[in-house]
Amino acid sequence: MFLRKQCPLDHDLLPECLPAIAAAAVFSHLSNMLSDRGNNFEQLFDFEITRLYYAQHRGIPMIVEKRTYTFHPGKLAEFLTLYEKEAFEVHTSYLPLIGYFTTDIGMLNQAVSLWGYASMAERDEKRARLYADPRWIAFAPKATPLIQKMETEILLPTKFSPIR
Repeated sequence: MFLRKQCPLDHDLLPECLPAIAAAAVFSHLSNMLSDRGNNFEQLFDFEITRLYYAQHRGIPMIVEKRTYTFHPGKLAEFLTLYEKEAFEVHTSYLPLIGYFTTDIGMLNQAVSLWGYASMAERDEKRARLYADPRWIAFAPKATPLIQKMETEILLPTKFSPIR
């Protein structure tokens, strides 16, 4: 699991800031829910991580990009090591990371990341800047052969969501 560095207290309302304590709360809460309700991690994950994150950022308009990477068997650990060493810093310098997770129950060999944006235009602009960075350009060809499949979903808040 990768977490963005904790932001200074006076910046904790910025969308790109995710205090480590929130991620710890997510995993504790998910662990309890999983033992109480069965094995539907993805459904619980989608709801709980978003709910806990956005509880800290009320009033900030937001979309969430969920990226699910499925790796060739035996390549997940290799990818995580490579990502942490060569890409995490550059990736999170451009994009507002909510959380980065691996699956433990359900489909294995997967990593799931959640990224928060105020709009699709902001997402497109930030991703374009990331893709132009020489560090990202150097990382991508090393990571691509490890990945079997990548899925991207854009999650929009409902009218009753704490964040709209």
